[in-house]
Amino acid sequence: MNENKEYITLSEGNGNVNISHDVLATVAAEAALEIEGVASIAGVSTVKEIARFFSGKKGGAHCINVEVAEDNSLCVDITILLNIGCEIGTTAQKVQSAVAEAIEATTGLKVSTVNVRISGLALDR
Repeated sequence: MNENKEYITLSEGNGNVNISHDVLATVAAEAALEIEGVASIAGVSTVKEIARFFSGKKGGAHCINVEVAEDNSLCVDITILLNIGCEIGTTAQKVQSAVAEAIEATTGLKVSTVNVRISGLALDR
């Protein structure tokens, strides 16, 4: 296992399952990008480019961050750009729900918090 990556460890009957924070961030990104009004993940124009930005080690970018809370639930921070003309509050709430639901459905882990940062607006193309 790559020791430079951070993992969430699930204890299963036959051993442990380690899920990379990058995997959780990818699930979050995919869910956010499905929401109407979301232009992109901040600093990223395609999902394939997201991997370069997860850890914050490259250029200080911190587009998606996943942390484990004291109660073992997940706290997700995601920074996005929205299309001009979308309703910011409603769109952010949809992103929060979509990200939480996607991670919970994919991993079985509880997501307690999804913090959405809107870092800019993009022209709707």
